[in-house]
Amino acid sequence: MLRKKISQERRGHLRGNLHFLVKYKTEDGKTGVVSSINVCAGGALLRLRQECLPGQLMNLFINFIGPPKRHISAVVKVLRVNKQKNYYKTAVEFEKISTEDKNAIDAFIHTFFKK
Repeated sequence: MLRKKISQERRGHLRGNLHFLVKYKTEDGKTGVVSSINVCAGGALLRLRQECLPGQLMNLFINFIGPPKRHISAVVKVLRVNKQKNYYKTAVEFEKISTEDKNAIDAFIHTFFKK
């Protein structure tokens, strides 16, 4: 995991440039393991090898290093996709995530990225 910077921008949650390993499974059954570009309690920005469509749902399994160390499972909705040279920069929003996991992400971001 790399720590780069934080931004709050227009979002309701503090977002940190955190590189976690993320497993995903699309609605049509395609799977893969990718790296997150950044994460917040509301969603994530991912580097996907395949293009997804805005509005598409998928399952994510985030190898969250904590504390506490855990695996976070969530259903996400694709918000936007930008084609890059070798991947698709894909913004997703959490649709189904436990309150405990959402709070763990938020607490970690605020602790790790103190201003």
